[in-house]
Amino acid sequence: MYKNLISIILSILVSLFYITLAILSNNLKIVFSILLFITLPLSCIWFGKYLGKYKGWTRFHKIDQETPGCFIKFIGWILLLTPFIAFLIYKCTQY
Repeated sequence: MYKNLISIILSILVSLFYITLAILSNNLKIVFSILLFITLPLSCIWFGKYLGKYKGWTRFHKIDQETPGCFIKFIGWILLLTPFIAFLIYKCTQY
């Protein structure tokens, strides 16, 4: 339970960092874009165990096996940290 709580708190802190940067940009479109962007990663991180239990039809295929919740959370973290990783890559290639 504590691992999940730590993951939730860290994801909130990362999201608040993104939101703060968006607010400091003084561009309402960027703020809404960030808010829309973080909804999917946060839902994967917070509810990965429950999302992994989904079985049924999606738009293109049928899901007939459960996906491990830890994998859903991992993908959520990758999505959430993508802007930060892209920024680091951009800054490292500026030299």
